[in-house]
Amino acid sequence: MRHARRIAIVLGGLVGFAAAAAGGESVKLKPESSIYVDAAGGGLSRPEGVGCTNAALAVADTGHGRIVLYEVREDALRPRGEIVAPQVPLPLRVGFLSGGDLLALDGRSRRIGRLSPAGEFRGWLEPDVGPLEPRSFAVGPADRVHVLDLAGRRVLVVDPAGAVERTIAFPPAAAFLSDLAVDGRGDVYAIDSVGRRAYAARAGESALAGLGPSLDKELDFPTAIAVDDDGRLFVLDEHGGGIVILGRDGSFRGRQSAMGWKDGLLRYPADVCLDGRGSLFVAERGNSRVQRFLVR
Repeated sequence: MRHARRIAIVLGGLVGFAAAAAGGESVKLKPESSIYVDAAGGGLSRPEGVGCTNAALAVADTGHGRIVLYEVREDALRPRGEIVAPQVPLPLRVGFLSGGDLLALDGRSRRIGRLSPAGEFRGWLEPDVGPLEPRSFAVGPADRVHVLDLAGRRVLVVDPAGAVERTIAFPPAAAFLSDLAVDGRGDVYAIDSVGRRAYAARAGESALAGLGPSLDKELDFPTAIAVDDDGRLFVLDEHGGGIVILGRDGSFRGRQSAMGWKDGLLRYPADVCLDGRGSLFVAERGNSRVQRFLVR
């Protein structure tokens, strides 16, 4: 089984192992801290989503039906409040716009709402494209929102006013695309949970295409993906409790962490984000926490 082959990845709860592919650089993730509570000392419950900038972190605290906000510092994370919006009773994914507003995907209505930093509901992101079933979204350059639409088997690129600028088709071979990421160049990446394959569309392309070889041996059930400024991809393996790192071309750069409860280990990780300053945050549904890793 794949699980058994991965036990050696973590020793003593520390994440420092990176099995680099031939010719590829290794990446190390160092556990820095874990977040379990909000500003009032209350615990998180089954967080499904996490979004971050270089100064702020938002957690979709799904079990409590709220979004918890933190200030990001180099040496610490400081809780700074929460947003409870009746329009978004079951937040699954969260992300920041450049002006500080938040976008949140609601799991009940399957709609993406816009919220001010203070929690004021500013309306829905509703492109006029017919039936829409957002699975996830990512904010790209110039606040272009990239929506992963399962109903239309496409990625919609939407401007801040809600107008569709571009459509990126799913590849015919994709079984179930569960998440996407956008880098600073506008390249779009997606991960197939069932097919265990990464896909990409470079800026301006109209369809996703396979990126690198199959990841069948490296992943059990990937559900989230993030990309850093160097084009490295970080893929969460929800059922395998690990993080797989890929190069911009899809080449395998290593796998880190394993299933567990200790710091550095992961139990049903659900979402991942990068703050642009060398920190990677992982929302863990199974451990009801968010972990912060330093990328080295």
